[in-house]
Amino acid sequence: MDVPEGTVPPSLFEVAQRPESRPSCEQLEQALREWEKATEAISERFESPFPKVKGTKPLIEASFQELEEHLRAMRDRIDEVQDYLDLQRLREALAQEISNEAVDALLNMQDLPTEKLPEVVERLILGKWLDHVFASSPPLREFRWERYQQYIQEFRELDAKLEEWAFAKTVQELNERRRKIIEDKPEVQLIRREARKKRRHLSVRKLIQRAFYTILEVKPCWLMSPLSVSYFLSPDHQFDLVIFDEASQVRPGGAIPAIYRAKQVVICGDPKQLPPTSFFEARILELAMSDEEMDEEEAYIPLGESVLESLEGFLPSVMLEWHYRSKDEKLIAFSNHVFYHGRLITFPTPQAPGRDTGIRYEYQPEAVYERSGRRINRKEVDAVCQLIEEHLMKWGTSRSLGVVTMNEPQKEAILDELERRGRKDDRFHVLWSQEGWPNGEVFFVKNLETVQGDERDVIIISTTYGKGTDGRLTLQFGPLTQSGGERRLNVLITRAREKIILVTSLQPEDIRLADGQGQDGLRVLRAYLRYARDGVQPVHFGKGSTPEQAFESDFEASVAEVLQSWGYKVIPQYGVGPYRIDLAVGDPLDPTRIQVGVECDGATYHRLPTVRERDRIRQEWLERQGWKIVRVWSTEWWYQRRKAEKRLRSELEEAFRKAREGKKIADRCPQTTRNKVKRVRIKSVDLRSQLLEEKKVEIYHPTKSDFYRGRPRIVNSENPEARRNLQDIDKEELKDLILIVAEVLVPCDLEYLMRQVANLLGFKRLGKRIRETLETAI
Repeated sequence: MDVPEGTVPPSLFEVAQRPESRPSCEQLEQALREWEKATEAISERFESPFPKVKGTKPLIEASFQELEEHLRAMRDRIDEVQDYLDLQRLREALAQEISNEAVDALLNMQDLPTEKLPEVVERLILGKWLDHVFASSPPLREFRWERYQQYIQEFRELDAKLEEWAFAKTVQELNERRRKIIEDKPEVQLIRREARKKRRHLSVRKLIQRAFYTILEVKPCWLMSPLSVSYFLSPDHQFDLVIFDEASQVRPGGAIPAIYRAKQVVICGDPKQLPPTSFFEARILELAMSDEEMDEEEAYIPLGESVLESLEGFLPSVMLEWHYRSKDEKLIAFSNHVFYHGRLITFPTPQAPGRDTGIRYEYQPEAVYERSGRRINRKEVDAVCQLIEEHLMKWGTSRSLGVVTMNEPQKEAILDELERRGRKDDRFHVLWSQEGWPNGEVFFVKNLETVQGDERDVIIISTTYGKGTDGRLTLQFGPLTQSGGERRLNVLITRAREKIILVTSLQPEDIRLADGQGQDGLRVLRAYLRYARDGVQPVHFGKGSTPEQAFESDFEASVAEVLQSWGYKVIPQYGVGPYRIDLAVGDPLDPTRIQVGVECDGATYHRLPTVRERDRIRQEWLERQGWKIVRVWSTEWWYQRRKAEKRLRSELEEAFRKAREGKKIADRCPQTTRNKVKRVRIKSVDLRSQLLEEKKVEIYHPTKSDFYRGRPRIVNSENPEARRNLQDIDKEELKDLILIVAEVLVPCDLEYLMRQVANLLGFKRLGKRIRETLETAI
């Protein structure tokens, strides 16, 4: 028989050459048969083929020496047999998920690091699963972005038409209901008769009592205050549904009459905003107390909880998460983080030249708060008026404007200063005009307690409180120091749509609170001052483009990699809210301009629960904010990459072209000229007029279009020190002063007359003793 070359050891070959050592052929054949039987026996011990010698040779082809070494090594590793069996079972299980060929390829990849093996296996399994899903799902298998984009566009158009139809349908049904009312019905005749009267009408209360159900048929939706409900409606007047708006400001006692008349009730309000206000109660209290008796903290009376808080826990609740007001996400980011724990759905802000939005911190280091005097901050008053003038110069009335102060005296001081400047410069007259402002949103100056429900494009805030003349800061900030002060602050900082200008003499470091000390209002104010001054976001604004963790999926990372290879600056997950721009892309001609976003159908897209939110509302509002959105679909990206990249590049170039041509939020107003307005002084025709002139008093007679109070007002332009000693006021002089003021302000009521005279004498509040003195003189 033939023996393969090199399979017999030299020593054995030498022995075989000796005649006396040569075995017979029978012996050799017997030995060979025993060898074959032994190899077969050991191979049968394995469920799979016997491990190859040196990884390549079958058992039968190995030399005796190789086989001896191989078997000895196997014997020495007998303890690893169980691990080997486990590996074989796992191999078979994996082969069922992918294929034997793929498993063999993995096992034979010598350069594959062990730690990468789970990732590669996962990709193989998911790829196999994806193939199965596509094969069993015609919509996925037949997906074409052109067709899907057409479906989305059709849905948007139909959804918008549905809203219009619902509105028109409601109007139509109400009109038809009105026509069906029987003309000869007594209540109808009563209403017609009252409408034709010139005088001696029935009171509203009596008319409603006699014709309630007929009026309800004509006008099924009534807008009433809780007090009006109690006054005008009888207890048996019922409504199918009663809705409370701004319920955080309604006390339970005031809400009960309306709830009693409801078959169903909806309580709408924000428990993080203004609680029931004590402002008007404080005005009554002020009338009964002198200046010395009234203190900064006493001006706000604890009033307890609102109907919203009273019913919390008794009624099912739902949070309205979409936030539409802010055109700059920075305006709502602080409140969203501090008060709403990031639950509000906000819209990221694009960055473009000329986009004048966000928060501006105007620090007034020399300002002093007159705590023991008029309770105003004069430097802040001047700064606010200067900012108003700058606004009028730059924007005119194209952007609506409002001013909010922390207390009532500061509000009055700003109004006085605006009047004074208005007598010198006619540019200020437009402030009080009812025309020209967008959507009829006229200019206002309000205090913290009365601003809830208002919103403007630009809000100027005067924090008012600050260090006194002695350089010390007393932590008594009026309503902010009281219970619910942080809620008042939340209202204040969420009034602006485009920009907040914070005028303050405070630095965040000035407000020092001990650990564990209460006063949430001051803590939130300190945090907001730091946020406004330093630009420190409560959560990170844009994750950057380098860390892999910034991407929500490998899909986004893959798209970003392609964009970066084209030279674009890419910022993943741009924004601060829970729903961000997947990939914000910088303009290649101006990388600081970020107005184009690439949206993928990834996690952000799928988190939105309805088609309307995913494919209509979100993109519409992003585009209203100034974004140009390009969408990439994962199916097309993975299966038609070349086509998807070509489309993406083309749409990006078009989006950048449109973004560069886009308008700013508001156009600048034409350049205005500064005109002097002649000061109006009363003529010295008698002693009374002479008296006013000696006191440097001006009577301002406004026109209908430029005066917010609608009637003349005494203005003391010199702002003399208040006379705190009533004994120094000459009684005859006081009588003359009252007479001339009354003549100038005709018609006027007694309360208004006394307040004007008190103001003229230097008193900012009509205290008890001042009131008694004036009443005696009158």
